[in-house]
Amino acid sequence: MITNPEQQEKHQHTVHIKINGMEHKTHPGENSVEHLRQLGRVPEHETLSQEKAEGRLDLEEKGHLEIHGGEVFVSHKRHHDHPEVEVTINKSVHKTHRGKNSIEHLKHLGGVPKDEILSEFKDKEFIDFGAEGHVEIHGGEIFVGHRPGEPIVEVTNLNTNESVKFFAKWDETLQQVWTTAYAELKESPKPGDELLCDGGASLMTYLSCTLAQLREKKVCLHRKYQIRRATGGA
Repeated sequence: MITNPEQQEKHQHTVHIKINGMEHKTHPGENSVEHLRQLGRVPEHETLSQEKAEGRLDLEEKGHLEIHGGEVFVSHKRHHDHPEVEVTINKSVHKTHRGKNSIEHLKHLGGVPKDEILSEFKDKEFIDFGAEGHVEIHGGEIFVGHRPGEPIVEVTNLNTNESVKFFAKWDETLQQVWTTAYAELKESPKPGDELLCDGGASLMTYLSCTLAQLREKKVCLHRKYQIRRATGGA
């Protein structure tokens, strides 16, 4: 029984959708793909797809989508030549279908909040996607969610020349960013380590400053940092 007033109001209103040419009623808002499959009596061996202006989009079986009314769905035999592949979203591995995936689907798959931007880390750069976009999935892609305007930092270990790039927050201190960099590099701090700007200037006196404060002070504005280990450091 639905006792929440907002849920009651939501389920008192219905919208019309079509599944395999047949009209059905469902509640507006978020619907699970499983619910739509049951509604349209889609056989287990078939995939449910949504017809959109840009083409047909296969839906993830455990996924969800926002229903406004008027959506059109069709089912078809599963594509054995398009098996599921693995992608990484916010450092967690998920399975999705190969081929065109909506950004909405990937964000839901990875638990990325709706008010965050989804970016793909590709060729050592972050590529932002719009909320309504699509991306071709081959397997092995890496995605991260972040709030609009959050800064990107890059940290290089001068001993190994290994670099990492990640999103930080303006209210994070430089010390917090340094700590995150060690984790991203899969390393531990060593006595005598020093954090530098990539021009060679020491940043050790600024560790308690936030990135916003460093921006105001015009210190290492491009946020490319280096870790210099003491002589003999591993």
